Amino acid sequence: GQNITICCHSVSFPPPAVVLSKLDSEKNVYSVDGVFLLINLTPNDTGLYQVNVTNDLGYETETFTINVI
Repeated sequence: GQNITICCHSVSFPPPAVVLSKLDSEKNVYSVDGVFLLINLTPNDTGLYQVNVTNDLGYETETFTINVI
């Protein structure tokens, strides 16, 4: 089980809500500062992840893969 830190920096006003989710899971992780620490990852955590940054004016989405061996 390794740990990984995911940093999602954004500059906007009003400040955004930042949400990390694994696409085949209904579990979401919320962050105020855009930093996520995923702890004790196993091969079951391998998959496609998405970060959504949202405020009253719009949103941005980024999708990426995490591979755990």
